[in-house]
Amino acid sequence: MKRVFIVATLLLLAGCAVNASTIVAPRPSASADSDAVTVNATVAAGRQVQLNKIFFLNPDCTLIGYAEIRVGAAPAHGTVTVQQGDFYAAYPASNQRYACNLKPQGGVTTFYRAAPGYTGPDSLTLDVVAPNGRIRLETFHLNVQ
Repeated sequence: MKRVFIVATLLLLAGCAVNASTIVAPRPSASADSDAVTVNATVAAGRQVQLNKIFFLNPDCTLIGYAEIRVGAAPAHGTVTVQQGDFYAAYPASNQRYACNLKPQGGVTTFYRAAPGYTGPDSLTLDVVAPNGRIRLETFHLNVQ
């Protein structure tokens, strides 16, 4: 059975805009294959922030399946949006799926937006369910500025 890699692409906040309205949170404190990851990030108030991009791809870039994202604990001061679609992956050059980075691949991404006018701490948890049923907990501690 092929080993499935989960790629949660979480980049540094500074200068990593995906587009004019999306900022990506920092890398998690655990590996993408872990059963739990924690992210501490400072995010801009009033902006949509991309928290993750998750792919389940075979080495030939064919789709294994989509992750199911469940909001375990909703943010107290913002909203979470989950979007399934085609996104650019960011596998490292050492990964056999590196060629999958060259074109958009099927995946799921999660966004956070603070309530209008809110600044201060916020947090949320996501349950990421893989196509094989394995669940990973992602916890985000956000400082909205």
